[in-house]
Amino acid sequence: MRRFAAIFSLMVLLCGNASAQQDTVRMSLILPFKAATVPNNSAFDFYSGVLLALEEFGSDSIAVALEVYDSADSLGVPAGALIFNDIVMGPISAADIAPLARTLFWNKFLISPLDPACAPMTDTLKIIQAPTSQEIQIRQMAEWACENRSPEDSLVVVCEGNRYDPVQAVITDVLDTLGQPYVLTSCDIFEDVDRIIGEKTGENGCNRIILASEREEFVKRITESVAVWDTLRTVNLYCPGKTRNFASISDSLRTAAGVRTVTAYSIDDTHPRTTAFIVRYKELYGAVPNSFAFQGYDLTRYFISIKLKSGYHWFRKLEEYKMEGLQSDFSFERGLTGFRNTAVRRIEY
Repeated sequence: MRRFAAIFSLMVLLCGNASAQQDTVRMSLILPFKAATVPNNSAFDFYSGVLLALEEFGSDSIAVALEVYDSADSLGVPAGALIFNDIVMGPISAADIAPLARTLFWNKFLISPLDPACAPMTDTLKIIQAPTSQEIQIRQMAEWACENRSPEDSLVVVCEGNRYDPVQAVITDVLDTLGQPYVLTSCDIFEDVDRIIGEKTGENGCNRIILASEREEFVKRITESVAVWDTLRTVNLYCPGKTRNFASISDSLRTAAGVRTVTAYSIDDTHPRTTAFIVRYKELYGAVPNSFAFQGYDLTRYFISIKLKSGYHWFRKLEEYKMEGLQSDFSFERGLTGFRNTAVRRIEY
């Protein structure tokens, strides 16, 4: 097992008033660095964000002991990394997380840092799911469409032909639970989509269309049609967060269609804190931080902060302790055995 940093260098003790001295926060970071083969750049980017967060804690005279392990190493993670540290972040995949989680003591949790698909494990293992799951994002998207709905507004759920999409089941479950009347319609990209959208929207009120698909070609075609109709009547298009990554759909097209989306990750490049992070990251690493670097920074800031505020049993305060990060926000709810993040960011184009 390669221990990259037995004790991180930024262990700074408070000077002057000895009674104010902070206890050292002990943290394990377990990522698939693959240092012995082809390095995993994403893991190292995440690690770089962690180090930048620790630099800031060091500047505030907060002592942190960081142990870093390569989960791709065949020797595995030593028991001490799980037993003696306050915070254990990683591994990433469910296949790596599950065996470690089964060995935890009652007062320890593994933090799942990157994979939203690990969310169901919060009902079977001692997992803290940091990225908000896709299902929660879709549920909150549907709830958003209903929040400010007036009596004259229409609500239309658009799905793709006979293609089953689990997104549709989540959306309709939310609307049925909320008692919201809606129209469910389906179409195919080879049909007259403009006519179908026109028939399902009216001239009075706001036409709120919820797109129950994550297939890029279909999403683009619906967005183009809504953009046309939005010049004639008021239309808002609610899209799953995954669609923000579709390169074929420009932000100008999203704006024309009045797109609303809910996502777990979003960066405001104009915010002073974000700007400061980017500048410092460039100084240290000579590169622009990516999403992995932001995630490493945000998670480290959050979990060390809650440990400092709440003490040894910090996990008992997870549901109360909320924070806005540079890229992600944190608002946890309890599962059967763990905790899952429910925070999302709403984006209007």
